[in-house]
Amino acid sequence: MSREPKFDTAHCQELDSAVSPYAARELYFNEDFTEYFGRKLTFACNDSKCRAPLVAVNIYTARRPKQALHFRTRPGGVHDEDCEYQPPTVAVPARLVPGREPWGYKHTRYPSEFLLHPAESPLHPGLRIEEREYIGEPAARSKSGAVEGHHPRDSVLRTSSLDAVVDCFLNAPEEDLATHLLTIGKKTRYFKNWFKRINYFQDAEGLIYWGQVDQLKKYGSDYRVRFANYIWENEQKLRIYIYIKGSTIDAYSKRRLFREQLDGFIDSKSEILCFFVAAYPQRTKVSYDNRSWEQYDVRVEQLDHLVFTFAR
Repeated sequence: MSREPKFDTAHCQELDSAVSPYAARELYFNEDFTEYFGRKLTFACNDSKCRAPLVAVNIYTARRPKQALHFRTRPGGVHDEDCEYQPPTVAVPARLVPGREPWGYKHTRYPSEFLLHPAESPLHPGLRIEEREYIGEPAARSKSGAVEGHHPRDSVLRTSSLDAVVDCFLNAPEEDLATHLLTIGKKTRYFKNWFKRINYFQDAEGLIYWGQVDQLKKYGSDYRVRFANYIWENEQKLRIYIYIKGSTIDAYSKRRLFREQLDGFIDSKSEILCFFVAAYPQRTKVSYDNRSWEQYDVRVEQLDHLVFTFAR
């Protein structure tokens, strides 16, 4: 295992600003933003007195990695002895699979707000990914999942990247997910309470639903996703599907990457998970070849609200 320090933010030389690995990945794969499409950028430590060179890890690979995106100190690179970003010894994640080599990365910045409708970047017109930091006010905490008020001062990141939110959920220790707050729309909950397994979606609306995919099929330019879990309703066992139209993909800024990833998942034998937000399963009656049945369909209008990943 590499012992080089790892970071979840870096200074980008070309942009002359701090960026997350998710923003860097967006720039690289966004086909509608030609200035940086397919262009690998230069990264360094965020401390202006240090600027040790960093390398991007998993940011430029089309295949969805199992590890969270991050930056790593370039081999042989040395940080200033007073560098404020030099991380302490990395703790092993609480949910690390026994016997598996720890890969040495721990989230230090958790999103405090997921932006469903990000504004167009004022610096880069046409680019719709938003990440900015701010100082919030302390929030009143309760025993319930919902929390009223503003954000705690230790949570200062707003993001429009669902990948970033999902990676935190999959990699973070349980105690972090139970204490960090996340806002979506007008609701604030503890991080872990935003995630609901797909077979329990009827418990509450407006959450991030997820589950294991047991079938991913391609029909021409369209795709159909089938969740492994059923819904039991009135003694009926109903399936849950997501249909992704080819026209929706063609209008997506990362269309080439999206198709390549889905095709890769189809060919893979690994367990796949699917996460979505801003959509809710609807019961539908389907007729085909003189047969009819009922199922639940999920209509995801914005592909940035849909994430596929390999199980950790």
